[in-house]
Amino acid sequence: MKGIGRVSRGFALAAVLPSVGFGGDIGGGAATGMEPATAAADAYPIIRPPAMDYSRPSCIAQPNPPPGAILRQTRLRSATVVTADTVEAKINRQTTLDGDVAIARADQTITARRVVIDETRGELVIDDPVAYEDAEMRIAAARARARRDNGAGDFHRVAFQSKAPYARGTAATARIRDGGRVLFDDVRDTPCPPGDNAWRIAARRLELDRGRGRGEGRHVWLEVFGAPVVYTPYINFPIDDRRQSGLLAPTIGYSNRRGAELATPVYWNIAPDQDATIYPRLMSRRGLQLGGEYRYLNRRDSGEAHAEYLSDAVADSDRWAVHYQHRGRYGGWAFNSGLRRVSDERYFDDLSAATALASERHLQSHIAASRGGDNWRAQVSAQNYQTIDETIAAADRPYARVPTIRFNMNSDPFNGLFGDDLSGGRFTAAATVEFSRFDKADALTGQRADIYPHIRWRRRHPGYFIEPKFGVRHTAYAVKPVAEPEHTIKRTVPIFSIDGGLYFDRFIGAAGAAAPLQQTLEPRFYYLNVPRREQSRIPLFDTGGLLGRGAALFAENRFNGIDRIGDADRIDVGVASRFIDPADGAEKLTVVFGQTYYFRDRVVAIDPDSAADAAVSPITAAARYRPQNGFTSDLEWRWQPDTDETELAVWRMRYRPPGDKAKVINWAYRYNKGYLKQTDASLSWPLERARRWHIAGRWNYSLRHGQTLDALVGVEYESCCWRARLGYNRRVEDINESADAEMMLEIELKGLGDFGHEVDDFMRAAIPGYDR
Repeated sequence: MKGIGRVSRGFALAAVLPSVGFGGDIGGGAATGMEPATAAADAYPIIRPPAMDYSRPSCIAQPNPPPGAILRQTRLRSATVVTADTVEAKINRQTTLDGDVAIARADQTITARRVVIDETRGELVIDDPVAYEDAEMRIAAARARARRDNGAGDFHRVAFQSKAPYARGTAATARIRDGGRVLFDDVRDTPCPPGDNAWRIAARRLELDRGRGRGEGRHVWLEVFGAPVVYTPYINFPIDDRRQSGLLAPTIGYSNRRGAELATPVYWNIAPDQDATIYPRLMSRRGLQLGGEYRYLNRRDSGEAHAEYLSDAVADSDRWAVHYQHRGRYGGWAFNSGLRRVSDERYFDDLSAATALASERHLQSHIAASRGGDNWRAQVSAQNYQTIDETIAAADRPYARVPTIRFNMNSDPFNGLFGDDLSGGRFTAAATVEFSRFDKADALTGQRADIYPHIRWRRRHPGYFIEPKFGVRHTAYAVKPVAEPEHTIKRTVPIFSIDGGLYFDRFIGAAGAAAPLQQTLEPRFYYLNVPRREQSRIPLFDTGGLLGRGAALFAENRFNGIDRIGDADRIDVGVASRFIDPADGAEKLTVVFGQTYYFRDRVVAIDPDSAADAAVSPITAAARYRPQNGFTSDLEWRWQPDTDETELAVWRMRYRPPGDKAKVINWAYRYNKGYLKQTDASLSWPLERARRWHIAGRWNYSLRHGQTLDALVGVEYESCCWRARLGYNRRVEDINESADAEMMLEIELKGLGDFGHEVDDFMRAAIPGYDR
């Protein structure tokens, strides 16, 4: 079941020993293992150490073996070759191979000093050290006895080493039985390189069943730096990729608002297409929170349901959250639905560790069904919102849409008579139809029907393009104010526009450049004419204001919804220039400028008293610089020439060395007149050449308030077989409230799992480009 699965790590021997046969079938399998007590290491056969590469996270320079299916086919097609110094066959059907015995097939090799084949009993007896190696592993034993018919046997003082991923380990005895069952005594297992036993798993007795994909251990303990830290008298665990029910790694953390935290998830593998996770979460200041998640995924649909409940000791109230998402296709229709609700407006502020959740303002619940063809699409939907930002007034909170019906279509009414895509010109007739019903408690409600038929002709050429368009937008409202009778409002607006542009290019040489750059010059002109219509009586159901950041350039409507259709008699003028490397098509530098020139004042507005009379709009500019050294710089700027003031500025820079995902430096400056003025810097960088130590951090500072909004620092240490991350985050969610501080610790034992807070996920959400 793709996308669903939480699998704990099993012991390497489950994949190693059951596949090694000493008869006609010399087998092999994947492995991931660990190792024995140092005091007894000299009692086990020696396996040569692997090549080390400390520039890699695993430190082990091992080639990846071919896929298992390819190995099996190669072995089946290959002959088995047996060599020895002498061969002695006796009358009792006992054959002795003596002196440098080697049994080889394809990538598999078994070597020993002496091998006795007892044909009567069907056994191979090796009383001397024996070694096995293939593309995936190495195994050595002090002595062995095995059946030729089914591969069952006993092995003593076993040492093993898997190659990719690397692991090593030992066992006092290993007994292989029918059906892929293996029993071990005194087994040790670690992914650490030779000489490093930072952590390992040990078990007094272990049984692995490859048929069921399960393992059982008795008297099992986890040793960290030689000290036992976790012990269990019995454990049942998965040994392959099949999803299995059981305990997941616990999560720990600390914050000012929640205190010390401990979550111990339990995973339930319900069916191949369903699973669930139950996670009790204990917070020292808040109490015990119970949460659960249910997921399903099949060919026709998929979804997940999530619920949490807490009797909050601080707020002295019951607090909860629910989230449900469903996607599916039935009878040609695509369905999508979702539900998001919390008990109160401060739920995420108090109980969520994620910055993204704490900054949400509205939670959307919806249901939608859609269907389409080559030139049409229909959709029926309903939407509702829960506002969780308590600073938003009730009048400014969004309306529920119950329902919304949309229909879009487009076609060529002349069937290519005036051109087609191949000739560079084409007529298109299109129409959008929408009906919505808006509802909100203690507020004006109503219905809106909107239809917008339009026709346009496109003419595209390598050196220019032109696109005239004409349409008529008709909108009708049935409005019901609070405690008043319903009345209707209608609006019909013709809309005409012409969009066109030119394209020039040339090659320019730069001093010292190996090849010239291609420079383009792309002027663009957009004329829009929309007559004035009285719209002050029309309610604002889903229209909040003007389009921002220069988005109104080359846009048909300067408002972000259809409750206001902006009057216009204007021309937008813009020019773009790109500097392109012809070798790979990469844009080294892109610069864009644009401005609007008005031929008359604008009357239509959100606020009836805020008509615009400026003859020109602010100048909007953007630039992007991307040389091949990993540095990028983006600039957005809006300047009002009438007042000689900058209205908006955003400058972002990033440096990431090519081919090195572990390194990134970000810096940003954001300015919005009268609202925002802040800097934001972040980085993720190794501290030394071996990359054992790594630092990450972010500093978001408000220049307007003279206050740090978000400060995050993380330190990571990584060795060949374990990794530790420590993080500290201090953020301000409300400028008038005190900051919330949080400590995070995550320890990962490579190949076994991680414990503690998910620091890596937190850093990834906070630092753009973070990738560890």
